[in-house]
Amino acid sequence: MKLTSVHVEGYRRFRTRQRLQLDTRLVALLGPNEAGKTSVLRLLQRLNDDRAFVTQGAAQDMSRGNHYPPGHVVITAKFLIEDTDRGALKDIKEAENIRWLMVNKPVSGKREFKTIPTICRDRSLRSSVLASIRKLTSPDFRSADANVKPLPNTINERANQVANGIDDPDVETVSPGVMAMFDGLAEALAKADDAPELSETRAQVMALIEHERKEHPAQMVEKILAPRVPRFVFFSEHDRGLETNYDLTPFFGNKPPPLPLALDHLVRTAKLDFAALREAVNIGDAGAIDSTFENANEVLKEKMNASWNQSKCMSVFD
Repeated sequence: MKLTSVHVEGYRRFRTRQRLQLDTRLVALLGPNEAGKTSVLRLLQRLNDDRAFVTQGAAQDMSRGNHYPPGHVVITAKFLIEDTDRGALKDIKEAENIRWLMVNKPVSGKREFKTIPTICRDRSLRSSVLASIRKLTSPDFRSADANVKPLPNTINERANQVANGIDDPDVETVSPGVMAMFDGLAEALAKADDAPELSETRAQVMALIEHERKEHPAQMVEKILAPRVPRFVFFSEHDRGLETNYDLTPFFGNKPPPLPLALDHLVRTAKLDFAALREAVNIGDAGAIDSTFENANEVLKEKMNASWNQSKCMSVFD
C-alpha cells in the first residue's frame, strides 16, 4: 500500500490541524530551522507502533499550552490499497471494493484501522431468514394450504423473537441475546415434524448461526492489512552520509570493525556479499573480487537509474 496523505493536530509545532499531501513521486519539506521538518519525519515513525505520545516533561510530544484528551487523534494517515493488498484479501468477499486504509493514532497510542468504503457484514442470510420466518408465521400462508399444519406456539414465538432481533439494518453484529434466540428457534424447529417449510427454515437458521458467529470481516481485514502498513525509518545524516572514498582494507582482517552505517546501507543496497568479498581478498582471488564488485556496481547502477534522474550521480565499488 502507498501513503498518500497525513493529517496532524497537536503534535509539537503542529498545534492546529495541518495536511501533508504525499501522493507524488518526490516530496520535499522546506522551511527554516525549527519549522517542524524533522517533527514530520518523527511523526511518521509513530505510525510504526502503539506507543502513547508523551504529554509532559522535556520529551513532550504534544503541543505545549494545550490539553489533549487520550482519545484525541494526533495523526491520521491515508493509504492507497494496491493490487498486492487486494490479493491478500481475496478470500474475504466483503473486502472486494476496499480502496483506502485510514490509520488513526490518538494520544493514548493505540492505532485504529478503518477502510473506505466501510466493511459491513454480509446481511443476505439475515434477509433470507427474515423472509422465511415471515412466510412461516403468516396466517394467510398457513390458511391457504390445507396440507400445512398450524404452527406450534413455541416455534411461532421464537420465530417472531428472531425476526425482531434481525430486522434492524443498522446492526452489524448481533448481540449474544439474539444469538441465543437463533439457537432456541433452531432447537424448536428440530423437534418439530419434517414439514418441508420447517426443514427449509431450520437449514437457513443454522446457516445464519454459523455465519454470524464468524469473526466480523472488518476485523479479518485489519489482521491482514495492519502488518502490511509500510514502516517508516528515520534516515538521519549518520545513516546516509557517505564519504567520497573508503579504504576497505581494515574491514578484511580477522576481527574487522563494523562497517560505517552509511556504507553498510550502500553494501546492502548493492546486494554485495561482503563476507564472500572478504574471503576472496584474503586468499587473493582477483577474479572473484572483480566479479563481486562488477555485480554490485550493476545493481547500484540499475537502482540509481530507477530512482534518480535529476543529475549525474554514481557510487562505485572498486
